[in-house]
Amino acid sequence: NCANYELPKINFEKYTLVGYVGYVGGCKAPTIDVKAFKESDSISINIKVVRRGMCKRSNPIIFWNLIPKVSSEKVFFKLERTSED
Repeated sequence: NCANYELPKINFEKYTLVGYVGYVGGCKAPTIDVKAFKESDSISINIKVVRRGMCKRSNPIIFWNLIPKVSSEKVFFKLERTSED
C-alpha cells in the first residue's frame, strides 16, 4: 500500500517523472529491467519483464523513472515480456 508514501524531492525543472503499471502472470514476482536513453528528438524507455513460473497468478509491474526534462521530445515505451521457463 503506497497511500502514505512520500516521494523524495524532485527538481521538476530538470526531470520528468514517468511510470508504468501493468500485470504479468507467474508463480514468483517478475524481474524488471528498465533502461532509458535519449536520441535526437525522442526519449526511449525500454522495459524488460521476465515472468517467473507458469502459474496463472497475476503479479503487478510497477516502476517509476526520472528522465531528463521533456520539452519537445517524444517519449516512447517499449515493453518486452519473456519467461525464464
